[in-house]
Amino acid sequence: MDADRCGLVRPEEWQPRFRRWREEAPDRVLVHAWSQYGGQEVLALTVLPPGGPRPGAPHLLAAVPHALEPAPTAAAVDLACQLVTGRHVDGSPADVPAGPGAVRLAVTLMPDANPQGRVRSPARCWDGRDCDNATFLRHAFGVAAGGGVFPRLPEWRWSEHSPRRAGLEFEQVDGDLWVEPNTSRRSTYSRGLDDLWELRPTHVVDMHQHQSAEAVLLPEDFDDRPPEGRAAIAAWGDAVLRAWREAGGAPQARPHLPYRGQPRQGQVRAFWGGRYGGPPG
Repeated sequence: MDADRCGLVRPEEWQPRFRRWREEAPDRVLVHAWSQYGGQEVLALTVLPPGGPRPGAPHLLAAVPHALEPAPTAAAVDLACQLVTGRHVDGSPADVPAGPGAVRLAVTLMPDANPQGRVRSPARCWDGRDCDNATFLRHAFGVAAGGGVFPRLPEWRWSEHSPRRAGLEFEQVDGDLWVEPNTSRRSTYSRGLDDLWELRPTHVVDMHQHQSAEAVLLPEDFDDRPPEGRAAIAAWGDAVLRAWREAGGAPQARPHLPYRGQPRQGQVRAFWGGRYGGPPG
């Protein structure tokens, strides 16, 4: 695969742009930053509508928790570029309303919540041609002491597990502790969400890249929400799927809950439970 066509995915490729856009348009662009153990920095960018955010007005927060998933990073950076400059990162005209006065809702984008993991990646992007699925999983989750794929844990200590290699999935938060960004509240992603929630986003989406079909996933507590809440979330998911198809994609037919009844559902629910009113819609 031509890796140069993957978009801007490594922090050194896109983070300087975020900082430059803030300097060039301080009245409508905010940059948020959080330091990671080891020196990397997580950045988010907010594009404001004319006159700034209004209470109750739509505000989209989109974030990419996993370092092993570069496609949504490229998409988030490209959307930021369109909103701020009126152009895609390749210089072609934007496909969304953009530029001063054109953006009608606040948009906050966190393209990579774990650049510490991204800089460890041996590849800028994954398309299945240069790396089979078994090998990819060893990069993604790591290699256990016994040689198998390391388990997917919300938190673990190197001193207890002694893996042969840490997976891109995980963030090191101190000299011994490693965490998964979207299931551990000790992650930089979690700290970032706490701070960004002060902006009162009305719509929140985690962006992921998966080896199975493209899909819109429902929040883990979807079944527990009142009927009107479920209907609103399902309608939003259907709208996203329609736009996806119109853009040439082939996603699954309806939004769905992927981990219903599985341990993974409990991990994600524990991360979101009791904060901000529950998991993202």
